[in-house]
Amino acid sequence: VPQPSPLGLGGQGLQGSLLPMPRPLDLGGVGPAGGGQDVLGLPQFTEAAKMQAVTERLAVKLGAGHPQVARAWLAVARMFQNLGPQGGQEAAARTANALRHARDAAGNLAQAAGSALQQPCSSQFDYLLGRTGQQGVSTA
Repeated sequence: VPQPSPLGLGGQGLQGSLLPMPRPLDLGGVGPAGGGQDVLGLPQFTEAAKMQAVTERLAVKLGAGHPQVARAWLAVARMFQNLGPQGGQEAAARTANALRHARDAAGNLAQAAGSALQQPCSSQFDYLLGRTGQQGVSTA
């Protein structure tokens, strides 16, 4: 019986899905956050915030460098980014934060695999962060 890769890649790279990606409406909880009031008046913002909470729990459970965690952070970034100007600064900051988490996870994966792709990967995330105007902000 073949043993799984220590990175959870199964020889398929990041395309191989080990865990199903949660959909925003499957995240548990009923209705929008804040006792029925959508954050910023946008139900999509509330769903993105729920996805972020699930991703944070996933990172604790699987480890911040797990491939599924990196993919989940990218999904969170896309959800907040898709709010566009309606999401305002809060959505832009959360987009950038999720991208930084994804960059860190992808960098850890590349380093653990002994890949020479760590630097090009980091530069691509830096480009995306630059597009959000949040490049210099830390993930803390």
